[in-house]
Amino acid sequence: MVDILAVTVESNHPVTRPIGQKNGFYRVEYRKIAATEDQLEKWFDELLKPPPGEQTGEDDIKVIRSQLMLRMYYAHVQMVLYRPFLHHALKDVRQGSRVSLKAYACGSACIKASMQVVWLAETMEACNLFNASNWFSTLVVAFTAACLVLFVTSNSDDPTVDDTADAVRRIRNLCSSHARKNTSMMRRCLSFLESLTPGEPQRGPAMEPWTSFTENIDTFNEAFKAAEESPALSLQGEDMLQAHNLPQLRAFLNCRM
Repeated sequence: MVDILAVTVESNHPVTRPIGQKNGFYRVEYRKIAATEDQLEKWFDELLKPPPGEQTGEDDIKVIRSQLMLRMYYAHVQMVLYRPFLHHALKDVRQGSRVSLKAYACGSACIKASMQVVWLAETMEACNLFNASNWFSTLVVAFTAACLVLFVTSNSDDPTVDDTADAVRRIRNLCSSHARKNTSMMRRCLSFLESLTPGEPQRGPAMEPWTSFTENIDTFNEAFKAAEESPALSLQGEDMLQAHNLPQLRAFLNCRM
């Protein structure tokens, strides 16, 4: 899985910003995405097979935790693979723009993987297996929360937005449970999620995370419109998909999460 993750980062996430693409947009070959999907599918099929010659009871707590953690690793790599295309699944962002079905499918797959992370985290919590001091688990939960909130705030009329908003609420409950145990990242994630109130945000320190988030989204909307007006950045088809490294959202995550 680490090898697959390394290939995914190399092909989908450029280390250096492409020349002439200062707003974070670039293009990715679809065949690279499809190749990674095949590798992930083979890995997951092997995960479902029991070890040869080993009989393990279903109530073995170590096996259950290992299975759940491996599935979270799998969902994490899916999010890394599809996150550069998340903006294609944001209706409020891509209003009036050309739609690439493959890019939209990739963006939707990022949300689907995020929803899977919520289910896995809840399942581990119910079994008393979620360890908030594990940096990987909390990092994935925090990034999942940001992706789902981005989807909710940018798809007000989407038929699936209620389910996604409910997933955000469940992550907030999970963070609230562990924030009391002096877990700094969970506290910061909870602070962000609790600032997401309906209607016009109020002023004050409590609303600072929400204000920062919406300001970054507004900046991203402007960058997306600018890219749509540039043939070199908007060009995509069956072989090349428009990707985005979400510099504004990434800066927000680095600061807040």
